[in-house]
Amino acid sequence: MIFAGIITGVIAAFMQSCSYLASRFFLSRHMSPMGLFILSHITMGLISLVMLPFFFPENPPPFSKYVLPLCGMSFFYMGGQLAFFRAIKYAEASRVSPLLGIKAVILTVLSSVFLGCSYTYLQWLSVFLCVSSAFVLNWSGGSMPIRSIMWTFAACFGYSLSDLSIKSTVDCFPEMGIIQRSLLSVFMCYLICGFTGLCLLFFFRRNVSYRAARDSLPFSILWMGSMFFLFTCFAQIGPVFGNIIQSSRGIISIVIGLAAASLGFVALEQKTSGSVFTRRLVAAVMMTLAICMFYYGAK
Repeated sequence: MIFAGIITGVIAAFMQSCSYLASRFFLSRHMSPMGLFILSHITMGLISLVMLPFFFPENPPPFSKYVLPLCGMSFFYMGGQLAFFRAIKYAEASRVSPLLGIKAVILTVLSSVFLGCSYTYLQWLSVFLCVSSAFVLNWSGGSMPIRSIMWTFAACFGYSLSDLSIKSTVDCFPEMGIIQRSLLSVFMCYLICGFTGLCLLFFFRRNVSYRAARDSLPFSILWMGSMFFLFTCFAQIGPVFGNIIQSSRGIISIVIGLAAASLGFVALEQKTSGSVFTRRLVAAVMMTLAICMFYYGAK
């Protein structure tokens, strides 16, 4: 189960990294974080509306059992997502993505204080090593705009609270297989998000257009796919270890960003020097060590 959780976590990290670049593409054309938020969630909500009946169990548990974690998962996520879109409006996605590794510390503290989870010294060390590598990755290309940093921290808190709710929601359907209940949780979550996006559409119509809706599709598809693998990962190895794995998206984002810059997409990513790449390589090694330390610290 641990190996499967690691694999699904890495796939989720890769798809999220691709989606971050897709979101940067949208914002480079439309400069509207709220527009991307609304359009992407309406698209994902429509997909969820079509797919949910195929995965909803015939004898579901009482609604009262899963309504709170479902709402927490959905609304905390939406707050984090909107904050993230604001962050990448002021900085490249490959600069913002590594800082999401701060979630690992937030989740570990929340799990210890409120859920009674205990971690070894080696695991705590791995969490801080993970965050340290995220900062090395981020500041290896110069300082970030303060507005981007503040929105990134806000995104981390929203995502962290949502991640804790993901496992609770998935665990509400123990009679189902891991894939089925992960998909069920994804579709329920994004049905709520889609309805929220539809409500916001009435207040922010000027932020949307046919062209904007078309340009939001790559992000919507990549993000929703990544969420299935993320939910599956959390269900198998928990949100804290899952986020240690997820921190690899910082490295993946930088590699993808480097490729985009090399191909001439300078509106999405700026080219970097050899020394910057070397520092990022060191950060990648730190990230790998953090993953290994957390795994072995649990034994």
